[in-house]
Amino acid sequence: MIPYQNKSVLDTQNNIGGIYMNNLFNNPDEIDIPLGLGMALTQNQSAFRYFARLSDERKQEIIEQTHSIESKREMKEFVDRL
Repeated sequence: MIPYQNKSVLDTQNNIGGIYMNNLFNNPDEIDIPLGLGMALTQNQSAFRYFARLSDERKQEIIEQTHSIESKREMKEFVDRL
């Protein structure tokens, strides 16, 4: 765990070598979003809104595509293409 003041807001876990934003709004029905993807989405409002409107199945497909991304720049480019 990364030490945060409120661990219920941001919880992390190792999963396929990555850090995930886990249950950001304490909703057990939400999917885990990789931290890098989540951070990149917050920097691109149109991509953020697009991602938020997707079905959970499509979100999971996008998340799986991010597992091979190795840098912040690559993640930004990926999100900019959403």
